[in-house]
Amino acid sequence: MGDDGRVAAARELVMRLLYIEPKKMLTDEPVIDDLTLRMVRALRDATRPNYTFCGFHECVCGALSDSTDRILPNGWMTNTLCVHYLAYHRGEIPARDLDAVSELPLGTAIPTSHELHGPMVRYADGTKIIRPIDGPRERYDRPKSSNPLNARHPRAQLLTRTSRVDSAHHNLA
Repeated sequence: MGDDGRVAAARELVMRLLYIEPKKMLTDEPVIDDLTLRMVRALRDATRPNYTFCGFHECVCGALSDSTDRILPNGWMTNTLCVHYLAYHRGEIPARDLDAVSELPLGTAIPTSHELHGPMVRYADGTKIIRPIDGPRERYDRPKSSNPLNARHPRAQLLTRTSRVDSAHHNLA
């Protein structure tokens, strides 16, 4: 391979970001940090190429990409599982990819469930296909304010106050 071939091959490696195939199951909770937020921003600002594939990427945990790569604002190519990989499979991402993500502009938007977990998969009759990714999806999608013990829930202060009164009453008895 001549110099031009090596340069082209090196450029291909550098320009393809987060094309990985995790071997381990996902972590219990997603890692939402500056790297994840950078990737969310880049993915949302990305464009679609003028082609599609007849298939998709499937992660070991069942998360699926769509059938089109994305061209990031810096010209690099990725797929729609890039946010998922950073959030749930961080330990399997090559250091060079993590370094490349750290160079992307910082984002502030929290990833959507679709960006973290991919699309919900159903049979033709509408029945949901159960995949390992569905547990984390359900936890992430669960309304945070539905739990009255959650400090942000409107009844949380009332419950806490009532618990203190009940405790004090029981201690006096």
